[in-house]
Amino acid sequence: MLGQCEELLKTVFPHLGGVLVEQVVAEGGLLRIMASTASTISASCPDCKILSRRRHSGYERRLADGAVGGRRVSITLTVRRLFCDNPGCARVTFAEQVDGLTVRYGRRTPQLTGLLGAIAVALAGRAGERLAARRPVPVSDTTLLSLAMALSDPYGQTPRVLGVDEFATRKGHKYGTVLVDCETHAPIDLLADRESATFAAWLTDHPGVEIICRDRGGAFADGARAGAPDAVQVADVWHLWHNLAEAVKVLVSKHSSCLREPAPAPESPPEVLRPPLSHAGRLAERVQQHHTAVHDLLGQGLTIRAVARRLELSRNTVRRYARAVTWEELATGRWQNLPSTLDPHKPYLHRRWNEGHTSAVKLHAELREQGFTGSYSVVRDYLRRFRRLPDGAPPPTRPPGIRKVTGWITRNPDRMSDDDQQKLKAILARCPELEAATGHVRSFAAMMAIRSASRLPEWITAARTDTAIGLRGFADGLLTDLDAVILGLSTEWNSGCVEGRVTDIKFQSARWAAEPDSHYSASASFSWPPTVGNTKSHPRQLTDRLHGNLGRATFQASPTPGPAGPSGPSVDTVTGPPGPQGELGEQGPCGDSGACGVPGPACPAGYRLQVPAWDPDALVCRKDSAPSPDRSPGTAPTPRLWCWIRSAGSTCRSTVPPPATREFQGSLQHK
Repeated sequence: MLGQCEELLKTVFPHLGGVLVEQVVAEGGLLRIMASTASTISASCPDCKILSRRRHSGYERRLADGAVGGRRVSITLTVRRLFCDNPGCARVTFAEQVDGLTVRYGRRTPQLTGLLGAIAVALAGRAGERLAARRPVPVSDTTLLSLAMALSDPYGQTPRVLGVDEFATRKGHKYGTVLVDCETHAPIDLLADRESATFAAWLTDHPGVEIICRDRGGAFADGARAGAPDAVQVADVWHLWHNLAEAVKVLVSKHSSCLREPAPAPESPPEVLRPPLSHAGRLAERVQQHHTAVHDLLGQGLTIRAVARRLELSRNTVRRYARAVTWEELATGRWQNLPSTLDPHKPYLHRRWNEGHTSAVKLHAELREQGFTGSYSVVRDYLRRFRRLPDGAPPPTRPPGIRKVTGWITRNPDRMSDDDQQKLKAILARCPELEAATGHVRSFAAMMAIRSASRLPEWITAARTDTAIGLRGFADGLLTDLDAVILGLSTEWNSGCVEGRVTDIKFQSARWAAEPDSHYSASASFSWPPTVGNTKSHPRQLTDRLHGNLGRATFQASPTPGPAGPSGPSVDTVTGPPGPQGELGEQGPCGDSGACGVPGPACPAGYRLQVPAWDPDALVCRKDSAPSPDRSPGTAPTPRLWCWIRSAGSTCRSTVPPPATREFQGSLQHK
C-alpha cells in the first residue's frame, strides 16, 4: 500500500522525485506537503560549480504549486546550506537548489510559474487574475503582468521570406522600420530609422534571407541590394495599385471640369427684374419686414416686451424699429454705398440691362473695354440679384468629388452600384482622356487578378506612348523596378502581414499617447509603468488592449470612522469614497439628493468637481495633494479623493485611474 502511494505521488508530482516526501496533509482547501532534501546528495556552488555536501545549517522554504483536486498545494521543503570547499571561491556558503523544484529566491515551483506566465500572456492581468482564482491559484493582476514582463523574448531566426516596411513614431519627423517573417507573420525586429544603410547592415548581420517583400520606396530597395545582393526583391501589389490610383487621382483633378453635368436648358427663361434706382443692399428686405411687423403689433396694443418675445428680437432692437417712422431710416447708410470697383460702372450696367442685354460675360467684356479692372465674378454677383428663377426650378446638382471619381475608375465594375456606373459612364463620355485612362487601369487590374505579368511590357509601352492619359510617370517608375514588379504580379508574396504589424504599432502608440501622465500618492503603492525594454509591451496596454474596462474595481475597505456630515472623511484615513455617514468604503445611492454622502451635485469643502480623462461619463470630486492650513512641516501630503457621481439609482464607486502610481488601503474587489 505504501509503495502504491509513493508511486501515485511521483505520478502527480514528478518534480518531487529529487526530495524525500515526509508527510502529506489535507487542510480544508489546502494540500500541504512536507519534504526535505537527502543528506547524501551533493550540490554545486553557484559560483565555482564545485560539488559539496558539507552541511553548514538548514532552513525551511515554502513553495506554492499547481492545484490538485480543487485544492491549493503548498510545499514545505527543508533544504541545507552547504560550505563551499573551494579555497579560490569567494563564496563561503550556499543554499542547495533542487532541479525542477526550486530556483533562487523563488516562492513558486517552475511548473506553477510557467502556468501563470502562460495565463498572463494569453489574458493579461485582470482577466488572468479571475481565471487563476478559479484554478485555484490566486494571484494578483500585478504579479501576472510582472511574470509576463519577465519572460524572455523568443529567439528570432533569420527568415527565408522577409517583409519590410516603415512606421512613424512622429509623423513627418521620425520613422522606424519593422521587419516581419512573411511565412509565419511573426515580427522579427525593429530598426531605429528607415535609412538604406541601417537595413543593409541588418541584412549583413543576418544572412540567409532569400526573398524580400517591400514597398515601392527606393531606400529599402537600395538596402536590399547592398545587404543581400543574392536575395530576390518583390514589390507589394497593394503599393503598386496605390501608386496607380494616385496617378489617376492627379489626372482626374486636371479634368475636374468634366465632372460637372451640363446644366439643362430651362423650360422658361428666368424672369428679368429691373434694377432699382437706389439699391439698399441685401439686408434691406429683412429690415422692411421687421419694421412692418413691429409697428403692426404695437398698433394692436402689445408692449415692447411682448413684441420682442413674439418676434424673438431683443427689446432694444424693437425700440429702434418703433422709433423709426419708415424702414428707410434704418437702412440708409448701413449696407448701401459701400465702396466697390463696380460703382463707377453701375449706371452703364443698369442702362444696358434695361435694354435687354443680360449676359454677364458680354457685359463684363464691355466694362473691360471701358477700363474696368475687376473680375468677372464681381459683375456676375451684382447681376444675380436681378434674376429670378421660375418657381419649382431644381437647384443645381453638386458634381462628384475627385476622390469619388478616382474610386469609381479604380473599382471593380461588378462591385459598383448601377447609379455609380451610370454617373461614371456619363463622365467618361464627356472626357476622352479619362475614358482612355480607365481602359488602362482595368487592364492593369486584370493582370493583378490573374497573377500574370506577361502583358506588363506591352502595358508599359502603351501607357508611355499615350501621353494624354497622364500615366507616363507611373509607367516610368515600373521600368526602374521592373524585376520586383514582375515578381509582385506573378507570385503570392506580398507585404500584407507587414502592414498588419504597422497597424498594431499605430494602435499601441495611440493608446500610450491617450494615457494621462498623472501620479497619485499614499502609503502602500505599486507603480505604472515599470521600466521596460523597447521590445516589450506596456503592461497597462496588455490589459486594456484585450479587456478594456472589464477590470474596474470597487473599494470594499473596512469602515473607518471620519467626521460625519458633508465635509467627508478625515484626510488622514481616506482610502475610498466617503459613505453616507462619513464612513469609508460604504456604497451609497448616487441620487439628486446626495452623491457619495455629499448633498446635491457638489463636492465637499476643498474639493473640485471634474470630468476624469478615463471616464468622460463620470464626475469626480478631486482634491489635490496640497498642504492644508493646519499641516505641520514634514507630514505626508493630503491624499486625493476620487468619487464617482452618477445619476439616480446607480452606485458610488471609486475607480483606480489607469496611469502612474495607484495606492490604497483595504481590500480591492473586482467587479
